Amino acid sequence: MSSSRSQRDATARTCSAAKASRACSLLALVLALWSPAAAQQRQGVWGEFSLGAATHGITVADDSPLRPLDGREWGGVSGFGLGWALNRRTRVGVELKGTAGSVDRVDWTLFCVCGAIWFYPGPSNLFIKAGGGGAFLAGSTEVGIDETHGGLGLTTGVGYDIYLGRRFSLTPAIGFWYASPGDLQRAGQTLVKSWKHNAVDFTVAIKFD
Repeated sequence: MSSSRSQRDATARTCSAAKASRACSLLALVLALWSPAAAQQRQGVWGEFSLGAATHGITVADDSPLRPLDGREWGGVSGFGLGWALNRRTRVGVELKGTAGSVDRVDWTLFCVCGAIWFYPGPSNLFIKAGGGGAFLAGSTEVGIDETHGGLGLTTGVGYDIYLGRRFSLTPAIGFWYASPGDLQRAGQTLVKSWKHNAVDFTVAIKFD
């Protein structure tokens, strides 16, 4: 009886040790991913591809013949970035983001091409981003309009690189971008006047650094 109890105690101790070992291994992995020691090299060429969702707000002039959206609407967003790391704390590059929707007889596609700077203020992988460039609106309607117009584009955001190894990272981020592509016309006739667009997006990117 005593021998059986001893065996059970030994088995319990072995299971507890195994669980503790697994817990320690998991904790070590989490700390390795999130600690400054896991920071990327941030040198040379870098690139990323992102997917996510965005909430869009569109405003037009009060006297616009068509009003594409009243309020905000959710939609998908995708992006691509490419650039160069100046040092461990600073990246520069070009970012392309695009989204699309269909409201009030207007099918639209909006994309921004912005030069930007990514800055890492501390030893961790947290970064902030800001930049500016061009915004382009392609619109089509049931009456046949199919044109593209361009204007000012601005972007900013914050994110965190979760280092995966072999120069790859998984990067969740929150971004804001603003576009002012102007009027949407057909045969010289203005259909949407003073289109202004803002979006708050939530994305996850695969980044190579």
